[in-house]
Amino acid sequence: MLTAMLPEELSFRRFESRSGLGALPGIIHFSMSFRNAIRCGYMPPLRIFNAFIATCRDDIDEEAQESLDMETHDVNWDAGASVGAVLTWSEFELEPTEYDRLIAFINKKYGEVEIEDFGATDYSQWFTKCFEADRQAR
Repeated sequence: MLTAMLPEELSFRRFESRSGLGALPGIIHFSMSFRNAIRCGYMPPLRIFNAFIATCRDDIDEEAQESLDMETHDVNWDAGASVGAVLTWSEFELEPTEYDRLIAFINKKYGEVEIEDFGATDYSQWFTKCFEADRQAR
């Protein structure tokens, strides 16, 4: 478990009332997949977000690894010898209103994102198409 509190602006205090949702700050701040998607200006639709969350793990963005001494509620990390650090959390699912609040938080904290499905049927395909769309836009 990480050992110091996340800064207030990353706390998601209103999400922590339901089991598992306290993991959101760590996922959004440290998850390589979502940090990169947010940088591209996109978030997946709720069904794809929830499918990804159900995996309960993601690589940690290399840039974010420098701040891994922070405690993220309900999120753990493991620095593996060959693959780098891996973020893990307990399975949970967001309701539509919770996802709307998450998107509003991301828009305020990190800049505007669009919810785009890219015609993807699963989270892996969504991330691939998200990053392809970003490369084509440049």
